[in-house]
Amino acid sequence: MHPLVTILGSLCLMAAPVLAQPMVPDTVSGLKLWMDSGSPYVTRNGSDQVSAWASRLESPVVSGVQATMSRQPIWIEEATPSKQAALSFDGTDRLNLDQQIPLTNALTAFVVFSISDLAIDNQYLLDTRMGGTPNPGYSLLYRVIGGAPYLEASYRHPDDSAATRIQLKLADDLTTFGNDGWVIASLQIASDAEGRHLSLSALGNEATDTKTGLFTNLTGAYNLAIGALANNYSDGFLRGEVASILLYDRALGEGEITGVTDYLNQFYVIPEPQTVALLVGGLVILGIRRAQARAGKR
Repeated sequence: MHPLVTILGSLCLMAAPVLAQPMVPDTVSGLKLWMDSGSPYVTRNGSDQVSAWASRLESPVVSGVQATMSRQPIWIEEATPSKQAALSFDGTDRLNLDQQIPLTNALTAFVVFSISDLAIDNQYLLDTRMGGTPNPGYSLLYRVIGGAPYLEASYRHPDDSAATRIQLKLADDLTTFGNDGWVIASLQIASDAEGRHLSLSALGNEATDTKTGLFTNLTGAYNLAIGALANNYSDGFLRGEVASILLYDRALGEGEITGVTDYLNQFYVIPEPQTVALLVGGLVILGIRRAQARAGKR
């Protein structure tokens, strides 16, 4: 049932929302990886098992690869509900980038995904490692905590004794969250004189955290895995679909994050809060409903 708020009195005037202009990802500077699950970028066999998923960028030339057929995700031409292409991971699949992605002071990442088995904890969307001790890197994963769905992001620098970690609650419980649409998640890691900042946003919500006293950057080259842990072949596997991944080597501004998110939102069915006003017997009734973004071909 949709929540309703009744306001007594005469009709209230509400300002129309300001719509952001969608920004094509490669028009925003700093893009290092653009994984698009459209057919031209996916190498697959007759059973649609994916052996390579290429970045759309001409430079650097990067692909997520998997030679072992039993660990190859399946390409779906029209993944529900938005009829867009996606790669389906069944809990045993993974892709590894065929070269490392170098970063300097910051990163911003976007992942469009859908979880098929909501009850399973620790499903990695992205995981990166540099190797060595304490095996630094950054991660984005789906969690189940206290019966509720969460997104979690973490980052560990070589100088850190423990990872900086943030969690974003997606819904009150698994039933409420459901599996009726794609989720666009954005992760940002940056450092300044105040410390290291992590921010994570999805479905209109945001979680942030600052680890003070550490003015260290992300400089280094990272091994990146999609759908599993980068350094573990027996845990953390994704049961769901990934449709798009973007990685920038800098901290994008708020307007840029909104613009890139709105670009992705054109192609996937994303639940969004929308206000509906009705005049009933002199009363203004405001209802918040879930709206679907328009689906279109890229």
